[in-house]
Amino acid sequence: MTILQEGSRLKYRSTGTFFEVKKITNQFVILNSMEGTRQIMTGKKNLNSLFEPEEVPAAEATQEDTA
Repeated sequence: MTILQEGSRLKYRSTGTFFEVKKITNQFVILNSMEGTRQIMTGKKNLNSLFEPEEVPAAEATQEDTA
């Protein structure tokens, strides 16, 4: 199981859309799409089958730090 934190980016396996973890409870995770148009609530047990972790490339992270 992926170590999950608020603010983590995940990729929705079925569409390839990127989501950000907004809230974590004991049993559920709430995610918002990066463009802010969609929200998903799923159980922690289903998270790994629906999403995969998304690592931010080093170049992208550097650009965000300098902006």
